[in-house]
Amino acid sequence: MRELLYEAGQTEHFPICGMNESTYSYLMAVLLYNKGNSNDALHFIMKVLGNREISKNLRNMAENQLNEMRRGAKKSL
Repeated sequence: MRELLYEAGQTEHFPICGMNESTYSYLMAVLLYNKGNSNDALHFIMKVLGNREISKNLRNMAENQLNEMRRGAKKSL
């Protein structure tokens, strides 16, 4: 599923499955982080947080995910 979503983001136009680009990027960040791919997850989460037009709810979820990623990075040190 992750590979199909990643490919869709590269080749299709938004909305994809009813998601705008920011929602898609957030979902990819969570999926990649849960699969252990922190570098790519960070890329996607920063893409979300760099968008000034996202909803407050999505911004809060993205900030929480970024904090989780930071905690995970500290644990691995």
